[in-house]
Amino acid sequence: MCPTGADVGHSVNGSPNYSHDQVPIDAVERVEVLKGPTSILNGLSANGGLVNVALKQPTSETIRNLTVRYGSYNYKTIAADLGGRVEGLEGTTYRFIASGNHADENYAGYKDPHEILVAPTVRWQGQDLMVEGGLRYSQARTGPATFALLSTFGTERLGPLFAQPRGVPIGNPYFAGLTENLTLSTKQSYDVGRIFGMDVTLNHSFEWTRSNATYNQPFAYNTTDLSITDPSNLPFYHFTGGVKVFNRTDRSDITMKYESEQVKQTLKFGFDYLGYNNFVNTEQSQFTTDAFTGLLRIQRRQTLTASTGLFTYDISTSANTLGYYVLDKVDTLDDRLHIFGSVRRDDHEQTSTPTTNTSGSGTPTISGLSWVAGAAFDVTPWMTVYGNRSNGFIPTSSIDRSGNVLPPEGRDLAEVGARYALFDKRLNLTTSFYDLVRTNVANTDPTDPTGVTAILVGGQNSKGMEIEAQGEVLPGLNLIASLTSQTFEGGQDALTGRPKHLASLWTTYTLQDGPLAGLTFGAGVRRVGNFFVATGVSDPVVFRFNGYNTFDAAVSYQGPDYTVSLKVNNILNTYALSPSTVTILTPIQGRNVTLQATYRF
Repeated sequence: MCPTGADVGHSVNGSPNYSHDQVPIDAVERVEVLKGPTSILNGLSANGGLVNVALKQPTSETIRNLTVRYGSYNYKTIAADLGGRVEGLEGTTYRFIASGNHADENYAGYKDPHEILVAPTVRWQGQDLMVEGGLRYSQARTGPATFALLSTFGTERLGPLFAQPRGVPIGNPYFAGLTENLTLSTKQSYDVGRIFGMDVTLNHSFEWTRSNATYNQPFAYNTTDLSITDPSNLPFYHFTGGVKVFNRTDRSDITMKYESEQVKQTLKFGFDYLGYNNFVNTEQSQFTTDAFTGLLRIQRRQTLTASTGLFTYDISTSANTLGYYVLDKVDTLDDRLHIFGSVRRDDHEQTSTPTTNTSGSGTPTISGLSWVAGAAFDVTPWMTVYGNRSNGFIPTSSIDRSGNVLPPEGRDLAEVGARYALFDKRLNLTTSFYDLVRTNVANTDPTDPTGVTAILVGGQNSKGMEIEAQGEVLPGLNLIASLTSQTFEGGQDALTGRPKHLASLWTTYTLQDGPLAGLTFGAGVRRVGNFFVATGVSDPVVFRFNGYNTFDAAVSYQGPDYTVSLKVNNILNTYALSPSTVTILTPIQGRNVTLQATYRF
């Protein structure tokens, strides 16, 4: 249902996303994909990579943007983005973003999804001191997706796949799930000056977040009980409950920079404190239908009969992590050789206390080192080769069915590659090969209908190659392309939800002159390869799913003070199931259209 821990592979403005905040798009400046060991800078080594959502910041440039959108499902948005200097307060800049959207239903058919965002930020920059403060409030009711269900009834070990049609929710179409997030943040930076020939800067950032989520999920299925031989006895459930999360991120560092004709060096000493408190409450009622065949012909208001049993699950979790690190980057040999290294120690303490249905609890303390070492060398002005190695661990808030906290996951990554600057450095091409070893991997417990607990599935090893290209091929013609091919070994869940092949290509062409100069056409395709899903624990059944392609297109025109664009996703209305690590699979979104207009004043 709702996870109990932090998503260390996803951060917002560099802070771990403990509350799983889905920031509305109007607040986002860019999405950064930090691959490989770069992600260690986020704290708590996520050596396989990290996705960081960078939010819009105060700026001295005057920004006056008003945006409206209209699209499928009567989706409509109005958003304002304002920024610039504060008159009468020298050195002060600001950014104010507000948006709201609403639709009749989401693509799964659930009614009344909406999002609200208010995000003001102010920054003061003096000669040596910078101070920034911000607030972000968001509220969302997005609703769940439709889903398909894996079954393993009787002797049909590879039983049929029961797919819920896209756009037709099961049960009550009004999903009463609501999430609210309030974040307060501050940032300070002080330029100390030169000490022993190095430019020294003191940096500090603080963030506090409160998140409340309530949910009233119509149904979830338990399909992992292989003893069920009669499909009419298929159990499914109605969940209600809530999650409260309080988290705090406190970071300080001393950054020292040295530069001479022979070498440039950046040395950083840092301290991180990461903490959160989390309370989850779930109540589950079991339902039955008169005949299982009714599930194959689900209507929006199908009559259901509730059983007498009611399952209640409460758990309180708190965790604190202290991290200390040193980082060094050296550029030398006429700025052709780049050497990078980092070592950090994390001391992680966590308390998990189930209050109902389980008796386990614990306060484990986990300490360990994470390190990174790497180098890049510019062989020619247009070719750079690189290699790196990183080793670390990730404390987990996952618990087993007894309420015991599972051990941390370890990760060991080796990566080599090359970057090329082609077409007079207008096109960047990157090729890389990696080998990632994971230990103590925890997956959602398939025998737990609440989805709260997890099990260890042992060690896993993934190896693969990536090719990426981005830039301008010809004047006005741009492309972004990527190809990933990977293999997985170890454990019955090694392949679960992980396609062996992924590929995408997006290209745009902008008219350079004439009366329609500024008109842009875009088109793209995305390929998701075949993937597997395993059900059961001791005697797993592996399902194979075919891959799929989706095609998108867009057209836009940028005038002197306005921009208009039209985008169509999944033009062919392809129906497919998204890769997943659990036995409930979500269909991808069908064809949808969005018209957007932005006016700059």
